[in-house]
Amino acid sequence: MVVVNKEDKHFVQDGRKIFYLADTAWRGGYKARIEDWYWYLETRKKQGFNAIQINLTPWENYRAILKNDYIDQIEEKVKIVFEKGMIPVITVVWCGCVPGTWATVSDSSNILPLQTLEDFSKEVARRFSKYNSIFFSGGDVDFRTPEAVEYYSVITKVIKENTNCPVSIHLARGWTKVPSEIDQYIDFYTYQSGHDRHHQELTWELANEFYNKGKPVINGEICYEGIGYKSDGYRFNSFDVRKAFWQSFLSGSFAGIGYGGHGIWNWCEVAGEETERHLSSFTWKEALKMKGANDVCFARWLIEKFNFFGLKPSQGVLLSPENPEIRVAKNERNCVLYVPYATKIVLDISPKDVWGINMETRDLFVPKVDLKDNHTKVDTLNHNSDSLIIVEY
Repeated sequence: MVVVNKEDKHFVQDGRKIFYLADTAWRGGYKARIEDWYWYLETRKKQGFNAIQINLTPWENYRAILKNDYIDQIEEKVKIVFEKGMIPVITVVWCGCVPGTWATVSDSSNILPLQTLEDFSKEVARRFSKYNSIFFSGGDVDFRTPEAVEYYSVITKVIKENTNCPVSIHLARGWTKVPSEIDQYIDFYTYQSGHDRHHQELTWELANEFYNKGKPVINGEICYEGIGYKSDGYRFNSFDVRKAFWQSFLSGSFAGIGYGGHGIWNWCEVAGEETERHLSSFTWKEALKMKGANDVCFARWLIEKFNFFGLKPSQGVLLSPENPEIRVAKNERNCVLYVPYATKIVLDISPKDVWGINMETRDLFVPKVDLKDNHTKVDTLNHNSDSLIIVEY
């Protein structure tokens, strides 16, 4: 059973603190073949993921949820996630069938009646709770009109009343406002820093903002590895993924992170699939090989192994350089820094020990450290990569 520790802002599973690390397979829950689903989950389990994020309302045809056997087909996939020892993360109602969101303000043709979605949400919560699921009442949600607030307040309330599992709502990129009508029913915040390479500062800005609201926080959707926009001509790589992960985590997203590979989130079967905005997609099998997945699994191992729980954002410790991309958090045992490039840093702290990890190679190193006037200068210039610096008191 997974529960939320609201005081320490993390998840607990079977009495043990865990870091939520989800892979994103939005379309996989309704599109993947069973034999492929088994193979995919087995791979992710071995790598170190402990959760799978899926969407229950198909983008291609939202009315598919009206079919009598639809939930049965989805349940078969969710059951396999559970049997693999992973957490099913169920996104119940995507924003594309709810009025007043970014997806429907200009095209209302896919909107479903509130009563239909209420009944669907109730049935999903009741049937899938036995798989120790986590529920997102909505996917990619913003609230542009009162109608959107009305729909999702009803949907979230129905889910909360029909399960004892954790409940949240997956917000659209950059969105920070959760209406009180919905906030009262959720156990943690799920923001999205998204896939715009020119605004990756959202990783830490949104983490900080939601952390200060008081509930546990996850970044449910960091930049998908391999995704890119036609207007930009750039695809995110494993370095981008590492940077988004650690900048989110050390800025307040202490409960968890949602990773995604371009080809898996959209469950692409044939290479070259495109959208109006995105560059062509890898297949899900090729996306399964992307290196960033191993980087985030290594990160989860570090967090749990070295007990990086109970951290608090602590940018004031960093005296120089004055660069917000270097993120800092600390607890009573450690101060942890992510440094995305080789540099010298000065900290307002007196350490017992300092060590680091080259995040590209995962090699340990002991940096040169100078102590003067209760300040600590740490030199990471022994490699041209990003680093995690751990300061022990």
